[in-house]
Amino acid sequence: MRLFILTLLLTLPLWGQTPVKNVQVLPYKTVEEIKPFMKGMAQSLGMKCRDCHDLNDKALDTKKKRIAREMMKMVRTINGEILPAIPVEDRISCWTCHRGKHEPEERE
Repeated sequence: MRLFILTLLLTLPLWGQTPVKNVQVLPYKTVEEIKPFMKGMAQSLGMKCRDCHDLNDKALDTKKKRIAREMMKMVRTINGEILPAIPVEDRISCWTCHRGKHEPEERE
């Protein structure tokens, strides 16, 4: 009985958490963890979920989803390898170039 109660207490935080599928670049394991990040990304890019995801199967790869993965890897490389001495709050993000727009503005 004690073992059952202990097991129940240890697994209780996992109940109600939906695991994510086909997440290759981000560290999140559940929908509840990834949602705030994805909302912020959508705002940074001026996009909606449907712009990158197939809403019937969000795990399905789409062209824009593959592009987004490569862009996230690029940001990670720039922040981690090129600008590692810069404080976290000053590092680049999607917003740095996109400024809330799907396509970054061209600069001269």
